[in-house]
Amino acid sequence: MKKQILLILPLVLGLGACQGENATDSFDHADLTPVKTDPDDYGMNTANSQEKSKKGGFGYVRHTRNTNNMNSQKQPENIAYLDRDRMSDMIGSMAIVLPYVNDVATLVTDEEVLIGYKTTTKDRDATADQVKKTALSVIPRYYHVYVSDEEGMIAEVERYQNASTANGELEKSIEETIAKMKKAPQGKKVSDGENENGEMKGEMNEDLNDTDGKEMMSK
Repeated sequence: MKKQILLILPLVLGLGACQGENATDSFDHADLTPVKTDPDDYGMNTANSQEKSKKGGFGYVRHTRNTNNMNSQKQPENIAYLDRDRMSDMIGSMAIVLPYVNDVATLVTDEEVLIGYKTTTKDRDATADQVKKTALSVIPRYYHVYVSDEEGMIAEVERYQNASTANGELEKSIEETIAKMKKAPQGKKVSDGENENGEMKGEMNEDLNDTDGKEMMSK
């Protein structure tokens, strides 16, 4: 009887050890919801957008209000990953559902967001502020936002859609476009230390085409 007990004991201990290993293995491989860290997991990256990003391309998307069925209007998703095309899509998707906004062209460069839009609003300043805030809600904090409802501004923004940061000559052209946009209402100041476009005092593009600002700086 004692021999039988002695023979069974190592077997029991061995099974217990195996179960402990299996339990640990089961915990390590538990069916937990993985944390998604790759943009591909969200279906955001395409061959075209990846290639465009590698070349420093800007992000551009245009939205037009679907007045026949507003419920079918594509809603913005909540993750951008600094993909400029994706970011411009998010901004435009939110702006197009604002009251009185019927057409939106959104350009995202490496440090600015340019939004040209058509509106039927009677309060241009309030609408400009709303359009601007759609961009401020999703872009990195160092970005500046410029908006305009002036005639022809959508086409002005649209001409940069295939441009790239690799083209150093574009900077002057974009600055000229920004100067035109700033002639339209820009909404309220972003904060006490920033102007309507999110520019801090003393930044290079703070007073583009603004003679009053230049006079203030010269004093």
